[in-house]
Amino acid sequence: MSADISDGSAASVSDLGESNPNAPGLTRLGLSLLLLVVVTLPPLLVLLMWWILPQPQEARLPAGVVLHTTDGLPQISVTNRSANAISNVEINLNGAFHHYASLPLEEGEALSVPLAAFARKNGLRFDPEKIELRKIGVYARLSGGARGVLVLQGEEIAAIRNSPSSGQE
Repeated sequence: MSADISDGSAASVSDLGESNPNAPGLTRLGLSLLLLVVVTLPPLLVLLMWWILPQPQEARLPAGVVLHTTDGLPQISVTNRSANAISNVEINLNGAFHHYASLPLEEGEALSVPLAAFARKNGLRFDPEKIELRKIGVYARLSGGARGVLVLQGEEIAAIRNSPSSGQE
């Protein structure tokens, strides 16, 4: 019995199925060690890179933040104090309540948002009468494409309440 090979030569079936017992191969221990190396090496390299490489620094957002009341509604105002426009402005209250403005803020322009307009991802609204304001985060894209960050908490929040000239730079 013979099988045809594409180059025209004939080989017996017994020649195609046999392996060379003298050829080098991996033992069970060798295969186990190879599997161990293949599985553990990539996560170890990722951890090593995370540990060795420096963490990126975020630029400070040149903005002023004021908490005030307009027509009986508590509001937060963010003023662009940079020489260029900032875009993709996100204001975050207590790390959970968000407001996003996609329109850019030009130099000196202010964005005022009622505190009741802030909502969690599940739709729950911020109620300034029931929820204490402990942290304000303002995040925006600067003119060079970098992310600017301004975070206020504790005494900094008390300093920006009801004062039209207050704010952080």
